[in-house]
Amino acid sequence: KSDFIVRRAAIQFLTAITTNCMEKLQNIIFENPSGISKLVYILKDKHEDLVLDELRLLQILTRNRRPIQVSIVRQKGFKRLFDIFDRKDYDDESVTVKECLSVLLNLLQDNTINQNYFKEHPIQELPYLKRLNKLFKIDFIHDEYWSPQKMENIHLLLQIIQTLTSPTNSKHNIIDYQRAIRQYVRELAFNKISKILTSSIEVTIADVIDGSAENKRFLDSVMNNYGIIQQSVLYNLLNVMINGRNKPFELRIAILYFLRCYLYQNEFGKNMIISTLSYQSEIANHYTLGSWLINGYVINDVVASWCSSIGFSCLIGGHFDKTHKEEMLKVVISIDQSPINGKTLMELSTDLLKNLISQVCLDSDTDDRGRLIQSLCAFVLCLCISSYNKIGSYSSDSIKQLICKEINIKSFQEIRKRLSESEFYVKAFQNPQLKLATPDEMALTYDFTQLHEYTTSSTGV
Repeated sequence: KSDFIVRRAAIQFLTAITTNCMEKLQNIIFENPSGISKLVYILKDKHEDLVLDELRLLQILTRNRRPIQVSIVRQKGFKRLFDIFDRKDYDDESVTVKECLSVLLNLLQDNTINQNYFKEHPIQELPYLKRLNKLFKIDFIHDEYWSPQKMENIHLLLQIIQTLTSPTNSKHNIIDYQRAIRQYVRELAFNKISKILTSSIEVTIADVIDGSAENKRFLDSVMNNYGIIQQSVLYNLLNVMINGRNKPFELRIAILYFLRCYLYQNEFGKNMIISTLSYQSEIANHYTLGSWLINGYVINDVVASWCSSIGFSCLIGGHFDKTHKEEMLKVVISIDQSPINGKTLMELSTDLLKNLISQVCLDSDTDDRGRLIQSLCAFVLCLCISSYNKIGSYSSDSIKQLICKEINIKSFQEIRKRLSESEFYVKAFQNPQLKLATPDEMALTYDFTQLHEYTTSSTGV
């Protein structure tokens, strides 16, 4: 008993020290040959209060400290955590399980070494990933009421799945984990899930299917097995994204991210939406997948308009989507249905070119968004240069000459370069996952930055 009291007091003392001396304490523990192993060994203790205190200390020590994360795993950290899961029978309302999940999340986040170990071990027992599946119990999924503790635990579990399938991981790990985790899609997508966690669930499913044709087919097959038509699922999601002014902003962005991941390299999904875009009759463009995107684009709602714009870009993204781009040009958005002849189109194109040049020539002494728009106009001019055009007046060379004459090539290059240096661009470039906290953060996406990198390297301007 005295040993328990002394050890618990020591752990609580170390936890208190982390408030002001985190880095020093981390260094002392890491440099001590038996420091990590002793901390991990305490997880075997039969006293739950001691184990809880130890888990909270490990949660602090493993935060953003990769060497300690790796060392804990090498000292059988995963095994000790899953032994606790087993002792608690994977109780989704247990505080101890919550603390274990928090430590597990820290050990896996942005740590390729630990992710590889988690995937491959234990060799002679049920893999850790499959043992984690025990938290997805059928009775748990169908509960009408979720306690705050249950929601917290499952939110941590969703974060772990997102971490393992995050687009920032190595491609090999993403593929392996997507294949292993796809069974969770069925449980997440088509059961009674707490509405509070809907945003996290959308992002989790998006990461599991992103870039995986196999998992997208699996998702489609699951929908068919449940008697659900894909169009109706996307229809309801787009309805919330476009018309959900009273819905949480986080949810609308999560749906957009799911749409992006579902449509990526998915010809079936793209055709399903594009087939409803072309104008056929007065009824054809009402209450369809395409009509939601069109309505969202012109509606007086900044979030809906931005989400629709990104949605359209997802439909035509990729170097081989020429057919989809041609279909998009047939879309009728304007209320004015008067015929548009070739002369009108030429006039619009000329005005657009003049507009872009005038924007680039404006005084750059403006706010961040003003400078962003100016550099975006320069980028659009780069797109005009990179496109293959046989019309002499609008050939790449003629547009380059126009830029040199109206703007000055050096000034143009500086303005264009400003785009990749902007805070909006840097943040989007570093985050493949679409995570925005407020509408003020809506600007650029990761896919746009990839298009920018590809285009600017090929224009020669």
